[in-house]
Parts: sequence; C-alpha cells; structure tokens
Amino acid sequence: PTCNFVCAAPEPHVLANCSPRYARATTGTLLASKEAHRRAALPCAVTLRPVAKRRDGEPPIKLADFGAAGPPRCSRCGGFVSCFSRWDTRGDRWTCHLCGAANDAPGWYAHPGDASGRRADAFHRPELRDASVDFVVRGQYKVRDQRPVAAAIIDLSLDDETLRGVLEACREFLTGCGEARLGLCTFGQDGAAHVWRRGVSGPAVAATREGFCPFAEAAWLLDAEAAADALDAVLKLARSLNGAPGPGKGGDVALEAAVDGLSESGGRVIVAAATPPTRDLRSMALRCHEARVSVDVFWFDQTNQADSRSAAALGSACRATGGRLCYLAGNDVEGFRADLATAVFDYFPDPDAPPPSAEAIDAAEGRCYAHDCTLKIRCSSGLAVQRVLGPGVVENFADERDVASVRDASTFLIELERTGDLEAGSRAHVQCALLHTCPATGRRLVRVHNVALRVAAKAADHYKFADVECIFAALLKAAAVDAGVAEAALASDDAAEAAAPVAADGLKKARDALVVRCVDALYE
Repeated sequence: PTCNFVCAAPEPHVLANCSPRYARATTGTLLASKEAHRRAALPCAVTLRPVAKRRDGEPPIKLADFGAAGPPRCSRCGGFVSCFSRWDTRGDRWTCHLCGAANDAPGWYAHPGDASGRRADAFHRPELRDASVDFVVRGQYKVRDQRPVAAAIIDLSLDDETLRGVLEACREFLTGCGEARLGLCTFGQDGAAHVWRRGVSGPAVAATREGFCPFAEAAWLLDAEAAADALDAVLKLARSLNGAPGPGKGGDVALEAAVDGLSESGGRVIVAAATPPTRDLRSMALRCHEARVSVDVFWFDQTNQADSRSAAALGSACRATGGRLCYLAGNDVEGFRADLATAVFDYFPDPDAPPPSAEAIDAAEGRCYAHDCTLKIRCSSGLAVQRVLGPGVVENFADERDVASVRDASTFLIELERTGDLEAGSRAHVQCALLHTCPATGRRLVRVHNVALRVAAKAADHYKFADVECIFAALLKAAAVDAGVAEAALASDDAAEAAAPVAADGLKKARDALVVRCVDALYE
C-alpha cells in the first residue's frame, strides 16, 4: 500500500474479512449479473501478501492445532473451515461457505450453535472467530524436516576491503544458533567453484568444475562455530584461490554446486558477487524450484557498467524462487550489510536470544518468512481464478502456485473471472491458503485468509465500495504483464519458452492498455 494505516481488531461479535494488510479486493461488492459486472469494467482481483509484517497495534494471527487429524476441511472442495462457515444448532454439521456442501464434524469438535449459524464457542476458537488463522499440520502435509539452512556463494575477485566486509557481514547474520546450518562456496578467476567443508584440523576446500557438490550434507553444511572458522579461512586463502587478477568466472558452477548440495534439505542460496551467474538462468531457476531453494543475489557493480539484460534475467530467476536481487553500486559494503540483514530477517535464529518457551514458540509462528510454500486459491460458486501474478513457478493449475520462499513483501495478484450470476444480497467468498514451513520452529503450517464480497444488484453500490489503490495496482501489474514488460511467472512445462525480451514499444503498449481500461470504467 502507498498509505500508512493500522488495522484494528474487529469487535468479537462482528463477522469481518481478514485484515487488508494480508488480502485486499479491488471492490467490496460484486454485481449479481455477470453481464452487468463485465460492463462495469472494474477489475475483479485480490492482492495477497500472505505473511505481511503487521504494525504495532494490529492483532497477531492465532494458531489452531487439531493434532494428527488436521483441520476440518470440506469433503467436496477441500476448503478449510472458517468464520464464514454455517453450523446447525447441534454444532455437529457445518456448511462450506465456498461450495455449499454439508460436512459432518467429529464428535469431539461438536458444540451447540445458535439460529444465526454460529457456534456458541466461536469466540474461543480462532478458526471460527477470525478470518485469518494458522493451522498446524502434520502427516501428509509434511514432506521433510526443515531447519534454517543456507549456502553463501562469495566472489573472491572482490577487492580486499569489500571481501572483508562481505565476510564479516556473513559471519554476523548467517551463523545462527541451534540447528541452523551454513554451506560455503567461493569462486574466482580460474572458473572453478570451491566448496568448503569441515576438516579434521580445520576448514578444508575442494574445487569442482562440474556443477555438483562433492560432499555429503553433513560434511559441508556447517554449524555456527565451523562456519565462522571457514569464513576466516576464506579471507586468508582468498588471493591464492582466486588465481590471476580479473573478474570471477565460476559463478554459474558455484550456484549449481550449492543447489546440488541443498537438493535434499532445501534452503536458501545467498550470492555476493561482482560477476553473478548469468548462464541459462531459467533452467537454474526451475532446478532451484524442484529442490525448494530460494536465491538471493547481491550484485556489486564495481565497474558501474551493469548490463540491464543480465539484471532482468537475474531478477526473473530470483523472483521465480521467492528471492530478491539487490544492486550495489561500487563497493557498497554498508548497503550489503543492511540488505543482507533484511533478507535473512526471521529466517536464522538470534544467537543472543535465550531458549524459547512454549509461549515464545507459538508467538514465533507470526514471523514474516515462509519456506517451502504452496499457495492454493479457492472461490465460491460463480467465481473462478483466471490467473495468479507473482513469485513462484506455474505448474498445472491456475489456482495453485509453488514457490520456494515467501517473505513479507511478496505480493500475489489473484485475477478472478465470473462464471455465472449470483444472488443479490448473498456473499461470494475467496479463500487463500498458504502451506509452508516456519523456519523459527520447523513446524508445518497452513495460513488461511478469507475474504467475503457482498453481492449487489445496483452498479452504484459496486462503484461505491471500490478500492482505488488496489484497482490501480491490479491494472498496472496486469498491463505490464500483458505488454511483455514483466513476466507473470516462470512456467515449468517444457513447451514454455523463456520470457521474450521487452519490445521497444512495451511500455507504450502498457500505457495504452491502462488508458483504455480507465476510459471504459469511467464511461460506464
């Protein structure tokens, strides 16, 4: 958002949407007639920031743990029970707010309800009280044990002062405590990747030119003490490993080796380089996606002659994995420190923090970083997901998106389409569910956000509840993608080609499309 606001908690008896901090619809209403909605020419979309950072004064998202049985879900559409679900008076049967199917609740979960369709214990259950909730899940939802893991790739061709600052920053922010692990790869002018591991008498290094990790995870993923020793050794051996003076040439091999080393555990790759990887980044992004590895690139432009095409390719690869690209002019070590601290915030545990209590562990679930994620969008009858614009890789379904990591600034634009008429006075619903791992605790969670839209018969009500800021963002992003200025998402199928270069008139096409959409909306 472009304005500052605080989303206060609604009154306990008020049935409200999730906070607009997490999900905002372009309009608060839908027109009952599909044809009338089309003529209104306003975009029908939801902007979603599933793990957005809340401001002081805003209520946290509560946890709901149903044990091995998992949260109650609709037997027809798979939607999660929510505050918008309707219950019978005995409280042992509920109606899905998305598809309208009736579902039986287990005996231990039943509780009497009232004539309005709400249960008497709704105020004590976050999944029945709030439109946003975190479900703790187990069993089929969990694919592997996830702990904070990262691999740092460092360009040894950086000058001595910059390299020292980069290593100090990595030691400060990447060597956490507990079960956090750090892998280390370096590359230089010789074109080889140097993979560091724990040795008998100290850090040891092996060179590879084939793009694979020569060590098992237990050997090259180091704890805090071993990682600090390896970073110190890099500074001492940097010049001998780099070879002749010149730009580094092994960035592509180092990235492939790091991803190969993280193929079983997943995690993050953090690249600090003056010559970052540029070879076949689309294939590399798909490989990172398969291994659930996100890529963050910190690009030191020491010659001030950055190639915009390389920046676009790097940005696309980072975006496909949920990472970020940071451009640093010259030898901006302080900028690197600040950007690195932001990038790893809420991923690595604080080494100075005391052991967490049970209450602190539960509070940590509200952190603004999610790893190994799958986003699923479900809509009520009369609505369907047309496409999702945002980070990640498109698999087979328009309403589903896989992404290695989601951070507080990660934003998805969910474009909806009308599939039929709706009943005036009723409500249409959109449910966004993000399956992810919390790095703070290693627990698998599903964060659910629910949005309800009132169905209106008059166009005046439709325009009255329009969110101008959200409409602007939706129109701008859609126009940029349709004109080829930006990429909607990385496609995983073999037939999909890499994004075509931006046409010379791409920006003009985007501006013209925006003008046409605005004129159509104002004319109606």
